[in-house]
Amino acid sequence: MVDFLKFDLKFMIWPSFNVADSCVVCAAMLLFVSSFIEKPVGVEKA
Repeated sequence: MVDFLKFDLKFMIWPSFNVADSCVVCAAMLLFVSSFIEKPVGVEKA
């Protein structure tokens, strides 16, 4: 796999990410955020 993001912060080099890594991180963040969103009261599942 080809890595496409590499961060050089002068004092450390951040690990490289590829598309699959980025998708996993985005999905984990969305799952975390969605766990704090409350569903409206009185709305039934279809």
